[in-house]
This record gives sequence, C-alpha cells and structure tokens, in this order.
Amino acid sequence: MSVFFSVVAIASVVIQQSVQTSQLNGNRQMAYEQVLADIRTLQKKGSLSQKALIVSAAYGIPWEWSNPLFLYYPDLQYLPTNWETFSPAYNDVLREFKIQSLPVSLFTNRNVYLMVDTLTMRGIVQFIKEHEGVNVDAKAIYTIPGQYTRGTVYQGVKLFKLEPAP
Repeated sequence: MSVFFSVVAIASVVIQQSVQTSQLNGNRQMAYEQVLADIRTLQKKGSLSQKALIVSAAYGIPWEWSNPLFLYYPDLQYLPTNWETFSPAYNDVLREFKIQSLPVSLFTNRNVYLMVDTLTMRGIVQFIKEHEGVNVDAKAIYTIPGQYTRGTVYQGVKLFKLEPAP
C-alpha cells in the first residue's frame, strides 16, 4: 500500500514540474516573439537600421527561448562574439559590413549596434576611450522585456547605439 502512495506522490511531483516547465517555456517563447516584434517595430520607426548588424559581446537575442519547431530570426544580421569569433563566417560578416575594427565600427558605422548588459557596456566604453582615444556615449534604444528575464542572463540586456560624445 505504501508503495502505491509513493508512486502516486512521485508521479504527481513529476506532472506538476512538467506543467510548470511547459508554462515557463511557453512564456519564454512568447517573450522571444515579442523581442522579434519589437525589433521589427524599431526598424519601422527608424530607430534601428533596416540593414543593422547587432553585435553581442555577452548575451543578446535569447534564441534558446524560441519555439524549437518554428525558429524565426529577425530580419537583420546578428553577430555573437563567442567561440566562433574570428572564424571564417565571423570574418565574412565583418567584410559584408566593411568593418576593419569592430570597436571603431561601434561608434562610426551607423548600422552597427551592441546588445549587452549595462556593466559590460561600461567596460566597452572604457575600452574605446583607452584604446581608440574617443569618448563615446552609449544610447540604449531597447531593453529586453523584464517580465521573463528576471533571474536569467538576459536580465538588464539592452540594445545600444554608440556615438562619439560631443
């Protein structure tokens, strides 16, 4: 009899956890679709170039939140700087955008944007000041909606446009 109750208790815990995980995944899929819709809106408004390159030095667009059966990408080029940095594909994207120096292009090229958290952005601004001798302002033009980012690596991630400081 106690074995039966143990099996029922274990099964109910597994079912409850499965339901919670499914709800979380569904919510994150909706959040991913919202990010894509927001990017399209930014492009329509002109806040984001139609021929944009978004570089992510840390965490950017949350691909893993997408529906695995129907993966939709934004209509722009996205370049993560992770293990594939300096690969042939990475270099092809830099060539396509006529980028000689990625740090310099962040504040000189109108279609290059950076998607990172604020702390990483501060470090990049400091790097540009120290290595390029240019003071830049980082203007946040988009923040990934916080409802589903709390407690994840995407909390506080923003899309920035860098410009030389006046």
